Amino acid sequence: MQSTPISLFIEVYVDPSLCIGCRTCIDECSMGVFEMDGDKAYAVRANVCIGCFKCREFCPNHAIQTRWIMRA
Repeated sequence: MQSTPISLFIEVYVDPSLCIGCRTCIDECSMGVFEMDGDKAYAVRANVCIGCFKCREFCPNHAIQTRWIMRA
């Protein structure tokens, strides 16, 4: 019986109900994950996130969220 390898990935996203459009996530992210769309930030390149979580640490409204994704 062969086992299927499982990979864990982190996904970062912005809760738009909490985002105040301060651009802190954009300024803190060295990987360019976030961009503004109108008055809200969005994780448009979430796949390049390296998991430093500076965006989450410095967000004044705690709008940056993360979740683990398991892929087989």
